[in-house]
Amino acid sequence: MKTSVDPKTIEKIHEILEERKSPKKHIRIYMKGMKCGGPLFGIVIDEAKEGDLTDVQGGITFVIESDLYDQNGDFAIEFASGGFAVVPVTVAEQQGCVSCGNCPV
Repeated sequence: MKTSVDPKTIEKIHEILEERKSPKKHIRIYMKGMKCGGPLFGIVIDEAKEGDLTDVQGGITFVIESDLYDQNGDFAIEFASGGFAVVPVTVAEQQGCVSCGNCPV
């Protein structure tokens, strides 16, 4: 597993972990739902579980269920406009979807 995370995003995650004083220090990548263009992914403070894959970037351990990784591969995470964009690296360069044309790009 490889997680692509820029320095600004690493800094923001460290800030959030410090603000929340959470004993959990892992960031889980998970599927939070579906949209017309495919799955939506998010991140949450969590702990590693048996069978998870891990990757350490900037002192932060990212975790993902092995099945989710097998389906989507490596992920890119970026903090922008007050939120985190979490996308599989294989689709990070695509913009919008082609199914309905109603999604904002």
